[in-house]
Amino acid sequence: MSHPTHFQSKPDAEQFCRDKGFECPCCSFTTKEKFSFTFHMENHISHAVEHEGYFISKCNKLCRTTAHFHCLYCSQTVIRKDQYIQHVSKCSKAEALSSPSPPPSPSVDACPTPPPPPPSTFVTESPVSTPFSSDPDSFASPPKIQRKRETVTCFHCGMSLNKKNVKLHILRRHTPRKMDITSQNHLKSQCVDYTNGVYAVAKSFSAPSTPIHVIKKTWGLEQRTTCELDACRINTEFAERSNIRSYECHHLRSLAYCPPAERDIPLLTEQALQTIVDDHWIGEDKKDRCLAWQREAIDAGVPLSCLVNICGPSHKKYISVLEPTISFYSRLGRVMVTYDTKTISWLCPCAKPKQPCLHKYVAKWHLFEVDRELFRKTTSEERKCN
Repeated sequence: MSHPTHFQSKPDAEQFCRDKGFECPCCSFTTKEKFSFTFHMENHISHAVEHEGYFISKCNKLCRTTAHFHCLYCSQTVIRKDQYIQHVSKCSKAEALSSPSPPPSPSVDACPTPPPPPPSTFVTESPVSTPFSSDPDSFASPPKIQRKRETVTCFHCGMSLNKKNVKLHILRRHTPRKMDITSQNHLKSQCVDYTNGVYAVAKSFSAPSTPIHVIKKTWGLEQRTTCELDACRINTEFAERSNIRSYECHHLRSLAYCPPAERDIPLLTEQALQTIVDDHWIGEDKKDRCLAWQREAIDAGVPLSCLVNICGPSHKKYISVLEPTISFYSRLGRVMVTYDTKTISWLCPCAKPKQPCLHKYVAKWHLFEVDRELFRKTTSEERKCN
């Protein structure tokens, strides 16, 4: 039985008229306009494969995740057009060989075909060329050297592929598709600054994921909506140039499912900071800078630091720290400091991994305030970062 994408002639629109209108047999396209459907089918036929009087169009149904061709003779599907032409030609020959055909009946008027002469009676018309022949055209051309194709194995599915086709294969078969943001499928988010509308959002759906900062402030005089990732900002600027003002990246759209924000700003105590100084985790001069920074945050009505609990793994702690100076590592007025409890290491975008900075001191102060057990398990090497 032939597939709906196989046509013996150019299809008529009336054959595909249903209750809801005209339904395309090759894809999910439906319309109530006959002219629009006819134009759509002509586009399918223009890209179809012609074989043995058939037009084989590409199928975009849910048979496979990508568009493909269905073979006329077997149940196999092929994605690329050139590969399908080779496949269907081999399949047609195999079909012809497998189907028995009766021998032709002898005709009275037909002359019998003489048997071919034995090999010894064949005579070569052209003289045999020798290396010592004076005719330059008589020399035989050297045989072409066929290079062996380099094949590699896809580390995703184990399929053996030509080396030059690996990137295209991974892009088509193993690149994750962007999913729509719904109540069951969205990025986790958390409000870190209620006054300025700053949120921490998971960077991606795949785990492990790190949190990033976004701003969505739709109240007050200074309203602002932006994401700190370069790719999201480029897409937003392109959408604005295209007069698509309602565009938002998937990080901003996920804020529709963010839990309610806490308006109360928890204050870090000076007593906890003094304990850190007495234990030689940070120096006395760093204590004064941390306290001065906290007073600036209180005057501005924003939290100095906030523990982010939306991303894993469990051995990593993320602290959002205030940074009023806008720079390449603090585009939205905050930085994300990471503490790894396994390697006992701090990471801040403003400094090298083992280089101290004021953001790391504030993050230490915050973690010591909320979870002092983390500091009891650390080694003496950590105290050198002060």
